Amino acid sequence: DVLPSEEAIRDNVNTVLKKNKGKSPSQISATDNMILAEYYQNQRDYVKRSTYGDVKAAGVTQKLVSTKALVNGEYYSEEISQGMVNLATKYYHTKGSNTVSVYKGSVDKELNTSYAGVTPNNMSVDDFNAQNGVKATYFLNYIVSSNTVLAQNYVGKSKVGTTVAGREGRKYDKELYVFTLTLDNSYSVKNYMYKIKQTSNSSEFPGFKSIELTFMIDDDFTLYEVSYNEVYNVNIAVLGQVTTTGKIIDLFDYDNSFVIPR
Repeated sequence: DVLPSEEAIRDNVNTVLKKNKGKSPSQISATDNMILAEYYQNQRDYVKRSTYGDVKAAGVTQKLVSTKALVNGEYYSEEISQGMVNLATKYYHTKGSNTVSVYKGSVDKELNTSYAGVTPNNMSVDDFNAQNGVKATYFLNYIVSSNTVLAQNYVGKSKVGTTVAGREGRKYDKELYVFTLTLDNSYSVKNYMYKIKQTSNSSEFPGFKSIELTFMIDDDFTLYEVSYNEVYNVNIAVLGQVTTTGKIIDLFDYDNSFVIPR
């Protein structure tokens, strides 16, 4: 791709930290809140993300379910997609190591997966990141920075999360700050476009049309959820160019309860 480097697209986190020192989320731009939330999440030893979504293309709904976690220095991810394209992929990566072990399995209509007899593809971290765009250690697909945000808004406070893909919004025991972001269609997807190319079995990168995020954080910039409305064109074998609409939510937990499955 001909886009600037990820480093050039992202803001300097230290500058953002310094600029917003001592302020509460409601006094800070939505962009900086997301940068701070991502920064503090990356400092944690334990993170679990549960993702649910529906992606519609050519009248067919593709169901997405995924889990990603960092537990005791090990990253684990499983992504399941069922519909026009059926995919089940999981990987393991130990922090600081140079290997990502990738397993490609099968998935049925009930979203049950099987990896019976599957030999892992042990990839170097560089090869994995180059192929997937979104790095093995990342919990967010999009790049949020002052270079990628077109519009932003502080919505207010809420104890109820966003309803996505037929799942009722999560109930929280405290009021969280709610923000929205509209992202640009090129810089913000520098990493994510590789992932979509892979998961849609496309020979080309997707062409994004619109991206809107809603996220919820607390006073400590802890990120609880991010929901996405995304529209893009993608070239799929047999069908050709189709317009795809995705509604997806990432839910985060920090309670140390997840055990990495083997």
